[in-house]
Amino acid sequence: MPRIYEIDVKLTLQGPVLTKGTGPGGFGLDAVAAKNHAGALFLPRTLIKGKLRDAWIDFGQMTGRAIPVEELLGRKTEDEAATGLNLRRGALTVGEFVTATPAGAARRYRIRRDSETRCADNGAYIVSEMPWGAGEDVEFRGRIGVAANDDAEAERIRNLVEKGLLWAGSYGSSRTTGFGRVKSVVASRALAEQPVKAEPVSNAVQLGLRLRFDRPFCFAAKHPSNYLFESEEVVSGGAIKGALAMRWARLMHGSAVNGPVTINRQFDPGRGELGEHFWRLRFLHAFPSGNAGHAARSIPLSTAALRKAPGYFDAALSGNPFLIEGEAPAFSLDWKYEKREEVRAAFGWPSELRRELRVRTAMNKETRKGKDGNLFATEAVVPGDRDWISGVDLSDVPENVRPKVEGQLRDLLRYGLREFGKTKAEATVEAVDAGKAGRFGTRQAEPFHGNLWVVTLQTPALLFDPRALRPNGSRGDLLEVLKKTWLEFCPDLKLLHHYSSQSLLGGFYVYSRFQGSGRPYHPFLLTDAGSVFVFEGEREKVADVLSGWESNGLPHGGWLREYCGGVEAERLWSVCPYVRENGFGEIAVNLTTHADHNCEEAKGYVKIDALED
Repeated sequence: MPRIYEIDVKLTLQGPVLTKGTGPGGFGLDAVAAKNHAGALFLPRTLIKGKLRDAWIDFGQMTGRAIPVEELLGRKTEDEAATGLNLRRGALTVGEFVTATPAGAARRYRIRRDSETRCADNGAYIVSEMPWGAGEDVEFRGRIGVAANDDAEAERIRNLVEKGLLWAGSYGSSRTTGFGRVKSVVASRALAEQPVKAEPVSNAVQLGLRLRFDRPFCFAAKHPSNYLFESEEVVSGGAIKGALAMRWARLMHGSAVNGPVTINRQFDPGRGELGEHFWRLRFLHAFPSGNAGHAARSIPLSTAALRKAPGYFDAALSGNPFLIEGEAPAFSLDWKYEKREEVRAAFGWPSELRRELRVRTAMNKETRKGKDGNLFATEAVVPGDRDWISGVDLSDVPENVRPKVEGQLRDLLRYGLREFGKTKAEATVEAVDAGKAGRFGTRQAEPFHGNLWVVTLQTPALLFDPRALRPNGSRGDLLEVLKKTWLEFCPDLKLLHHYSSQSLLGGFYVYSRFQGSGRPYHPFLLTDAGSVFVFEGEREKVADVLSGWESNGLPHGGWLREYCGGVEAERLWSVCPYVRENGFGEIAVNLTTHADHNCEEAKGYVKIDALED
């Protein structure tokens, strides 16, 4: 079985050295040195990977030897697009190279001369930050992880890394004028620290997971273009499950993992039960822990506030248009920053989640300049020392094998998770009792006003077939479709009203990765997290149903498998990323905020006549 190795690299450059950053610098600076979220000067991991890729391609061309560049570093994005997103992740996990060499505050002044007048061109005066002077040794240290079959393979990879970094010659900007020249490279390898022994099996139906990231992460939200990727604050259960599957594959097959893997009983003889039932495991979305250590909750879309007054209201139990003190309340779409932060804090969201913006571009190997049309930016979430709280639901696993599956899952989670999102972040994972994870919000077991039940989506959900909506239909059409959807889920629940929004997701990636060529393109219509649905139902008939949904997630509608090409239930995840096993469709029932902040009890509440379409 492969083992995990860590290659520690000491890269010494000769000053001056400047890797340009995208953050704001001092007054008058045109080019600032790159600093990470902790304020340390660094060389980005993408720069290191690019240098290694170019060097190894050169080695192969010069020597005629086949160097497994794609196997070690992955397939380049443009190559993936050309091959229909035939994804291949590299075996190496490259971190940032950070320096501890003290930096100065000097500046460098340059001009560009006009070739005819020999005078300075207009706008060609550049002031650059100069952390280190000419001839000064600057030491960068970084870590590269790899799963190798034995010491000999690990040594070959270590040697390739050392020689590749040395071959690059120089790093950073202004290389043609002598900046960033390589003085030495020393790479040493060692077995990664072995994980601690797994906790004993608890025979639980649910486990809590607490994740702690080692660097900023970026799980891109809906984006209108391919040039800016803004991260979600919530990590989807699908991302966690996928990272665990890839970690498992690395532990079993090392650097030989080539594209998607099939996990079944034969995948890992030592964890056969987990392999057989892995598709049944439901990984919950991970929410950031708030200041009290509990997970944040999705803010109900029924939450409203006055624009200038403190506090907020909840309109779920009203279901009618209303005024407060003669003013129409503002819902979340209309909140300004101060009000949004006030409400977020009330629902457990941390206020100090920072963001880190990095702008990148692909480089042309021949010209050593940026490629045209390849500039893009990522805005990552800086986790700091905060945990993200998730969970695993084992209720779909047959009861007779559930203890074995839990034990094998706990054993696998000891190794942590890698290759998260666009920054390839790593995370340690602590498996705890679900009740101790601080995962779920406050709720009341009894219905409101005798027979009212309020369901709030904590994560997005595929509720209904988008083809059921008429083009240019009214909001009344949406209400009728939702009523039919919930009646299919439970005939004893009558939908009265709702506060919901929907998002259409799809595009080239979803089509190429999940639907495949030759099939019709079908985007997915998700009902967004925070959507609120108010029902009427007798306690004896619906309480157990709602409790089951709250524990195990909403079921899939009968339309979904047909919409996805008639695939079997155990393969639905392979053609639709928004299934319940990936954490979608998580709900909360009767949150106490609906009663504690009921708008009907607010001072100055006035009900007004219902609005017409």
